[in-house]
Amino acid sequence: MFGLTEILICFTLSILIGLYGYIRHINSYWKRNKIPYVPAKPIAGNLLDVLLFRKCVAETFSDIYNDRATADKPFVGIHFFHKPALVIKDPELIKKVLVKDFGSFNDR
Repeated sequence: MFGLTEILICFTLSILIGLYGYIRHINSYWKRNKIPYVPAKPIAGNLLDVLLFRKCVAETFSDIYNDRATADKPFVGIHFFHKPALVIKDPELIKKVLVKDFGSFNDR
């Protein structure tokens, strides 16, 4: 029979494996949807440097905006912790979202 220690180890390992799979699934959101993205760190997303006080928010967004891999793309996917977000870089697309299609994007 299994002792209490073995059961706790198996339970802890299954929780950690499930958490790892969940984080990988969340961080692959932009890749699965075939949208250019800036790779995110687990749990903190693209805000790790802000949380560790290495950079301010404006500097972090400047780095995201000017990322070499997505420099010529009109938009780029990022992560705020576990939530995906889209940074729109093309002025015409920004105008379309904020003016013409405002009814569909009224909370932003």
